[in-house]
Formats: sequence, C-alpha cells, structure tokens
Amino acid sequence: ENFAGQWLQVRNLDITPDPDLFPKFDEPLRRAMRQETLLFFQSVMQEDRNLMTMLDADYTYVNERLARHYGIPGIKGDDFQRVQLTPERRRGGVLTHASILALTSNPTRTSPVNRGKWIL
Repeated sequence: ENFAGQWLQVRNLDITPDPDLFPKFDEPLRRAMRQETLLFFQSVMQEDRNLMTMLDADYTYVNERLARHYGIPGIKGDDFQRVQLTPERRRGGVLTHASILALTSNPTRTSPVNRGKWIL
C-alpha cells in the first residue's frame, strides 16, 4: 500500500475540486477513488500480471459510491468488488482511474500537461 501510494501518488489525493463544478464530490468518493487504485495495483502484483495490465485492464474495483460515479449499475454497499468492464465501459487501466484523473487535474478543469508529466 505504501509503495503503490507513493509511486502512483494516490496518498496525495487531497485535491478539492470546485464545488460549483463538481457538487457530488465528497469525502467518501475521495476515499473510494484512492482505494480503487490501491486494490487494482495489489491485484496486478499478487496475480503476477503483465505490467501492461496497468494501462489496459478489463477490470477494476468499486464500491457503491464509486460505481455510481462511474455509472456502473448493480453494486451495493461499502465493500469493494472486482468488476469486469465491458468493451463499452473499458477505461484503460490506472490512467483512467478517478484518483489519477483527479490528481492530474486542476480544481476547475483537466490538465493534459499535468497528466503527461505524471506519466513520465
């Protein structure tokens, strides 16, 4: 957890998006965003998956709050579940996790420059 949190920078997920633009952002969502990425990284390591899985996985981990944010139906409760992503919902691994997208954005807009820097 510490390695993943440091390497992927999700332990620094203390961003505060503009509440007028993102009124549904709250602390439970922030915690869920962080946990998704940590569980995902843990699965890649424990299952000895190819590193490319980090970029193009067909699964992720969500609880009800994060599933609602992503528009994934049928998830209930606070416990995280591994979900297979359909081709329509396939988001491209860790690069499209809400935690990474939030870390590499500004409070009011996205930032391709910050995202590029994060990847490097």
